[in-house]
Amino acid sequence: MAIVCIIALIAFSIMGIFSAKYRAYAKEAFRCFINTIQLRKCDSGLDEKIKAEIVSKILPISAPAAKAVNRHFELLSSIFIILMLASSVYSTISLYNFFVYGNCNGQEGGFCILKDLTGGIVTGTPAGLGSPKSTDGQAFGNANYKLAIYEFGCYSCPYTAQAEPIVQQLYSEYGNRVEFIYKTFPLPDHPYSNEAALASWCAYDQGTEQYMLFRKNLFAFQSEWRTRGNQSITSIANSSGLNMSAFSSCFSSAKYQSRIDKFVQEGKEIGIYGTPTFFIGSKRFVGAVTYDELKGAIEEELKK
Repeated sequence: MAIVCIIALIAFSIMGIFSAKYRAYAKEAFRCFINTIQLRKCDSGLDEKIKAEIVSKILPISAPAAKAVNRHFELLSSIFIILMLASSVYSTISLYNFFVYGNCNGQEGGFCILKDLTGGIVTGTPAGLGSPKSTDGQAFGNANYKLAIYEFGCYSCPYTAQAEPIVQQLYSEYGNRVEFIYKTFPLPDHPYSNEAALASWCAYDQGTEQYMLFRKNLFAFQSEWRTRGNQSITSIANSSGLNMSAFSSCFSSAKYQSRIDKFVQEGKEIGIYGTPTFFIGSKRFVGAVTYDELKGAIEEELKK
């Protein structure tokens, strides 16, 4: 009964702002709540008054419905209270996630969130994103066509990895008509994200075929090298058939660090707030994108 009184108190207090009648109900709910927590009987008849109020509102609309509410009022009240409490908890969690993670789903919101160096979170919307400032990146596909698909991705981001099979499927279908440009955007809070980006550029140095195999394996064994680090990344490079002498020299010297830093700066300047982020013509897609969404955007651009 205490919970009922609390809910009634909150509801009638809000409604009482607009009507004196509900202020009286709020006072009764408050007295009932105080009596309940003091283990005293709540004999205000508040529940009967609420039931009468509800039934009187329903009766002109449907007599059978009013009868059902009158007969099962306690059960319906309990269900309503459970739903209201669940809704309140969910809303509170969503608000917390929004302010802390930038989306209502929390840290696992469908994309990996960019946190700045001070530990804050960069948030935004696809509509607010600018356009890539250069055509530089890890390119594969047909550069002779004027359509390019840009992806800002982090090799250590689980959602970038989830999107990779879609990217590969589109590449197999449109690689002869579309250029794919991957801009390495390592997120600082992801393990070995920068190391993986460096390694990918060292693989890219050895040709498209070598790079694509290394890229495939890097995403496929993401959970492994996110734990084991450089040793695992180097092992993946070896199993991908790379020239290990050239790779090791490139990787250990951080040859492409300045290039990676430029992509990160470019991403921040155009408003990238999570990975993966795709650009196809005027369309922007952030996070858990589907094959049909990207394919539809490609087809739309190819028709122009």
